[in-house]
Amino acid sequence: MGQDIEIEGKNLVTKDEFERIMKEWNLSYDQFTRQRNTYFDTEDFQIKGKKAALRIREKNNQWMLTLKEPHKDELLETNQLLTEKEAERAIQTGHIPKGEVEKQLKLSLSLTDIKKVNNLGTLTTYRLELPYQKGELVFDHSTYLDKEDYELEFEGTSRDHVDKVLMSILDKYDILKGKHQTKYKGFLIEKAN
Repeated sequence: MGQDIEIEGKNLVTKDEFERIMKEWNLSYDQFTRQRNTYFDTEDFQIKGKKAALRIREKNNQWMLTLKEPHKDELLETNQLLTEKEAERAIQTGHIPKGEVEKQLKLSLSLTDIKKVNNLGTLTTYRLELPYQKGELVFDHSTYLDKEDYELEFEGTSRDHVDKVLMSILDKYDILKGKHQTKYKGFLIEKAN
């Protein structure tokens, strides 16, 4: 599948803020698509230690293995399409299939013994993606480990573009800025509690 640089901005919002924007934009929950992210790491959290994340995303009966890692001020995503059988095996046993992601784990993160990782758990997200201001505006409602959160995300063409568009939305709806953590980080914090 290859690699992409992801330029995005995110902000956690309350359920009321989320639903207020949905109402104003004439959006409904039946427009959202369900996706499930299963996260992995080594026993001693070497992937997290490199500020990276490894997951399998199941969406629309497709399974994508993704490694997200820091790249300058953005994220580098390495993606590998899996069969359902490969995904199930990885989720059940922690054995990562050979391919681009395994190579990137070894090359970029210097993880030489990556034959097996631990399944940390699964996060379910209901997502709606809309073209907006020459980018993509994303509404996410996620559930994991008895927790629920709501998030607005904007993916754009440059850091400046992303920041301007996301800030204008937050300003328009009088939403507190800077409330952000990645889904993976929120998942890990909740798992530790």
